[in-house]
Amino acid sequence: MRSARLIRSVLACIAGPALGGLALSVIMTAYDAARGADYVRFGSAQDILFGIGSAALLPVVFGTLPMLLIGLPLQAWMSRRGLTQVYWYAPPAYLAGGLIAFAILPLGGPLIIAIGAAFGGFAGLFAWLIRRPDLDRRTDAQGP
Repeated sequence: MRSARLIRSVLACIAGPALGGLALSVIMTAYDAARGADYVRFGSAQDILFGIGSAALLPVVFGTLPMLLIGLPLQAWMSRRGLTQVYWYAPPAYLAGGLIAFAILPLGGPLIIAIGAAFGGFAGLFAWLIRRPDLDRRTDAQGP
């Protein structure tokens, strides 16, 4: 049972940044399209998909290692203390995303920090949805 939890936790730390980056890049592209940004109005579908894909790849590069090094031990610590609901997972991920964005681009300004924080929140949310630590107690009660 513990090995299945560890596998789900590692998978969540790897897939969370990928899904979070993809979700955020789709939302940002839709926002730009609603505002009438030139690259969306005049770009081809291939250009737009390339932009979404490359924007989704950057969080994987900068998000997976921190999720494994910081998020995995933090998730284990929170699980042991019974802090398993999503509202315990999103704020630390939101904060970590903003701090990582600031560390990478300290002169990027508040917009870069806000985007990094939003990515962190999405990554934490998707990691929680994959891992679902709130279901561990029910699984333990049911037995193997």
